[in-house]
Amino acid sequence: MNQFDPENPAIQDKETFNSSESVREITIFSTTKGARNPVVFNTLMEPIYRDWISRANSSQTRQQFWTLRRTKPAPEAIPVAQEVLDQMFLGWLALTFADLRKVEDSDLNKGRKVSVYSYREKKWVDFPHPLLGLGDAPRSFDTFPAVLNSLSIALLEVNITASITPLLAHHSLMDAGTDIEDDQEYGVNRVLSDCPKHWTN
Repeated sequence: MNQFDPENPAIQDKETFNSSESVREITIFSTTKGARNPVVFNTLMEPIYRDWISRANSSQTRQQFWTLRRTKPAPEAIPVAQEVLDQMFLGWLALTFADLRKVEDSDLNKGRKVSVYSYREKKWVDFPHPLLGLGDAPRSFDTFPAVLNSLSIALLEVNITASITPLLAHHSLMDAGTDIEDDQEYGVNRVLSDCPKHWTN
C-alpha cells in the first residue's frame, strides 16, 4: 500500500492509487494541529466506559479491567500535573483531619464508597463508585491511591454525561489543598479553621 502525506504532491500522481488485486486495505487517519483533551473524543471514551460498566459490579471483573492497563508509575499515570497532584494529596489530608471525608464499606459488590465535603458546592460529593484499583480487602491507606486512579473513571463519566459533575469530588480535593496564601475561601486555611466546629458536633 502506498503511503503519502496529504501535502505531498505525490497525491496527484495517478500511480498513487491503483486497482491492483494485491491491495487489500486502505488506512485513512487524521491528525490535529494542537493538543486535545481525550474527554471530547467519543470514539475513544465510550468503548472504555462500556467495558468498565460491564465489569463494575464485581471485584474480580474490575481487577480484570485494570490488569496491565497502567504502563507508568502511579504519579505519572494520574492525568493531572504534579502541582495538582500535590494539591489533591494535601486536600485529602486536610479533609481527613477536619472529619470532612466519609468512607462506607456497606456495598459488598461495588466495595468502598468515598465522599468528601465540597465548600464550593456546599454539600457532600462522591468519588466514582466503585473505585478503580481497589482490591477485595482494602486497607485504609489503599483508599487515596484508588481515588486518584478513579480520576480516569470520572473523566469517562464526564464524556458520557456531558457534565463536569463527576469531577466535583476531585475538584474538592484540589480546593482543600490550595495553599493558604492563595485561597482563603476554599483552601487549607478554611478547612482547618473549621476543625473545632466538626469536632464538637
